[in-house]
This record gives sequence, C-alpha cells and structure tokens, in this order.
Amino acid sequence: MQGLRNKVILVTGASDGIGKLTATTLAKQGHTITIHGRNRQKTEAALAEIKRESGNRNVEMLLGDFLSLAGVKAFAEAIKEKYDHLDVLIKLSHPG
Repeated sequence: MQGLRNKVILVTGASDGIGKLTATTLAKQGHTITIHGRNRQKTEAALAEIKRESGNRNVEMLLGDFLSLAGVKAFAEAIKEKYDHLDVLIKLSHPG
C-alpha cells in the first residue's frame, strides 16, 4: 500500500471475521490501529490476537454500541479524546 504509511486507523466491527483480519493486516504494516467491538470479552481477545500476530504494540480497543445515537456520540467523544485525527475509518457491519 504505497502512500499509506504510519496512519491512525479505526476499524469498527473488528472483534472477529473480516474486521479482525483487516485490523491484523494493517497492524502488520505498522499503523496505529484502534479496533471497535461491542462485546468486551471478544474485543479483548481480538486485541490480544492482533498484537501477537502483528508484533505491533500500537493497537488499542474501544467498546461502543452503534444501535443508539447516544452510543454513537459517546464513541465519537472517546475517539476525540484519544486522537487529534483519524487518517482512515473502516466501518464493517455484522448481520443481526
């Protein structure tokens, strides 16, 4: 990925499946990654796996429920507190 070096990237729905694979791939490239999930246990497990597989310590997690506007706003505030900018947002959704 030419030109996509050392970016701050948020991957939603990254506690499993294609989201976790995407976050892992980007973490292996050396980016700063924040993964999002709704379930604390699954997201913590994904975080540990991504760090282990990628060797990248710049991977963090945030929990959030996007089913309500209040949840979306709270998640946005958490992002604003953590970062002054995001370079890339990858929004993946899960059925159900």
